[in-house]
Amino acid sequence: MDQRLKVRSLSDPAFAAMGGTYANLCWPHRKPTGKSRRRGVRFYADLVGVNLGSAPDGTPNNVASISVCRVLPRNTTHDPLEFHEATGEGVFNFNASDDIVLLLAKAGTQDPPKREDVLAFRVPYGTFVSLPKGMWHWAPVSMAPDNNWPIYVMILLPPETYRKDCHVRKLNLGLWVRP
Repeated sequence: MDQRLKVRSLSDPAFAAMGGTYANLCWPHRKPTGKSRRRGVRFYADLVGVNLGSAPDGTPNNVASISVCRVLPRNTTHDPLEFHEATGEGVFNFNASDDIVLLLAKAGTQDPPKREDVLAFRVPYGTFVSLPKGMWHWAPVSMAPDNNWPIYVMILLPPETYRKDCHVRKLNLGLWVRP
């Protein structure tokens, strides 16, 4: 005879007692992190962590932290770029069927890239992008024409990378993206 199971909410204490954690990535329940709020970018850092356990060689504590970058409609010019010396970064576009654009420049130098070295890449909905350590990047741009809604991108980094390993350079390259 089959047994009917009660479906519980993730907020049920039984889930926490099992060691699980969760976060609503579309509606984060905390204040944004960082100074980029004035440019229409909201970064919600370290919403939930995933302990990946030890590597096969025994290296302990491989932790990934899930953050969300919420980008409001804004002018599509890009002044700053950033890079991380010690880690790569994962970017997942879960923006309700809209494509996004990432401005990227090759890793390998701490000197800001030249204008001709910065390339724009379209990232379709549902696509995960892995950036190597040192790659120059910034918050995405929406490619939806006349979009008045924010876009949402999941960021995968080690915890507190935004505090410990985020090198931002203000550039005056005159870069812009058009849908």
